[in-house]
Amino acid sequence: DTVTDDNLKQLGEQLRGYTDVMNRTVFLRFAPEMQGTWNPYGFQPTKFLDLWRRMFAIVKAASPKTAIVWAPNTPQSYPYGQSSDNLSPPDLALLDTDHDGKVTNTDDPFTPYYPGDDLVDWIVLSTC
Repeated sequence: DTVTDDNLKQLGEQLRGYTDVMNRTVFLRFAPEMQGTWNPYGFQPTKFLDLWRRMFAIVKAASPKTAIVWAPNTPQSYPYGQSSDNLSPPDLALLDTDHDGKVTNTDDPFTPYYPGDDLVDWIVLSTC
């Protein structure tokens, strides 16, 4: 909620300094492990996707050579003991991929958070 477009523009400009001025390859692993509540943005796919879309557009406009990395957590133990009781209706609708009314280990841990092939350059998994 606190990341502004100006913050993202500054990030893009900083990354352009690395890619263009310093001639470096840069991979931006932005908001990783988005499926877990151990991150302030975690287990909130609607907010995550909104932020990702803004970030991608703004960072790529400033630094087109930066590779944007989508990095979810490994699916073992999903949903990591998290309860679906306090989810917003839009988040529950995205997370409940098997449509049983709750988020359990039978739901897809990736699809609700995936912004789309056109908004991701690389995919990695966090495994620890």
